[in-house]
Parts: sequence; C-alpha cells; structure tokens
Amino acid sequence: MNSTWQGLVGNLAIVGLTISIWAHLSHSVRNTWPEFERVAFGLTVGMGAIASMILGIEIVPGVHMDLRGSLLLVAGLFGGPISASIAVATAAIYRIGIGGAGVELGVFAIVVAALIGTIAHALLRHRAPTLKHVVVCAAVAAAIGATVFGMGARAGSVEPMRTVGLQVVVVNFLATLVCGLLLIRLRQAEMERTILRAAFSQAPEFFYVKDRDGRFVIANENGTTRSPTPPNLSV
Repeated sequence: MNSTWQGLVGNLAIVGLTISIWAHLSHSVRNTWPEFERVAFGLTVGMGAIASMILGIEIVPGVHMDLRGSLLLVAGLFGGPISASIAVATAAIYRIGIGGAGVELGVFAIVVAALIGTIAHALLRHRAPTLKHVVVCAAVAAAIGATVFGMGARAGSVEPMRTVGLQVVVVNFLATLVCGLLLIRLRQAEMERTILRAAFSQAPEFFYVKDRDGRFVIANENGTTRSPTPPNLSV
C-alpha cells in the first residue's frame, strides 16, 4: 500500500514538473518560434507522459498504471489537435516499446484521454478553458481511469485492480485539476504581460529603463521619438 502511494505521489510530482517546465519554456518559444508553440507543448507533455510511465505502478505483469492520462487530456484541451497528436505519438511509441500484456489497453487509454481533451477544445471554439472546463475534464479523466481498471480487472488479477484502482482514479482527478489550474494561470500571466507591454509601448508619456551604468535598456515608442537612443534599444 505504501509503495502504491509513493508511486502515485511520484507521478503527481512528474505531472507538476512537466507543466512547470512548459511554463518556463512557453514564453521563449512564443517569442522565438510562435508557429511551433503547439508542437513544443505536445512534445513537452509527451515526454512528461513517458516520465509518468517510467514511475508507473505495475499492478500485474504487463499492466502499468500512472497519471499519463491527465497530461494527455490537457494537451488536447489547451493545445488542440496538433499538441494532442504529438503527445499521443510520443507516449504511444514508448508504451508500445515497453510491451507487456496491457499494451493495447495502455495505448487505448492514451488515445481516448487525448481525444476527449481535443473534443473539449473544439467545443470551446477558440475560447480559453476556465476552471469549470478543467473540473469537467478532471471528472472525465477519473471516469476513463475507472473504465480502464474495469477492463483490466477482467483481463488479469481482479483484487490488485480493485485495491489500486480507486487510488489511481482519485489522484488522476487531482493531477488533471492541477495541470489545468497551472495552465490557466500561465495563460493569465501571459495575457497580463501582453497588456502591460502594450500599455508601456503606446503610452503618451516618456517611459524608459536604464541599467546601473546609466545606459538605456528599454523605452516606449514615444520615448524613442523624443530622445536619442541607441539603435539597438528594445521598445
């Protein structure tokens, strides 16, 4: 029992770490290669799903349980079909590679989790997901987990499935909720940064920032027209 919870806590940490890594990468990717943002998000989530499987719990030989579904679901919800497809391909290739009796069931769970997130993304029609949408998707992820355990229980040892099943479903719900909340906060922070930058750039006043040596680091548009500045000054 203790080893099960240790595995689940480790998986939850991997989920949080994956979203944290994306939070640090997303701004640079958006500014440098904006057309590859969804691709990069899908790859990040896919690698996180692999890490989750590496730390997964092998209930019966060949049947692994982890929190990959939470990452794949938010890949579809927040990144759409492009991110979901890349994340699915990355996770499915690894799951097929490790083999075992539960490989078909594992790939099925990967595809279904990403598909549900992608459908939710399409239903939102370019609107940003909110807390309500995250809660619904977390509930869907829990339902998927219960279904997978039910299917696995008929194929293998029933008692281990029932013992671990409830724990994985509950933690999977929490993992999806954590992923969604972190991604919502990330989008809010990016929107606030964009608004602040626009206000700074277009303000009629002369705004600027200098370093400790008195050199201009950044100035708004009005400042560059009213005061001589270096040609490489950021605006």
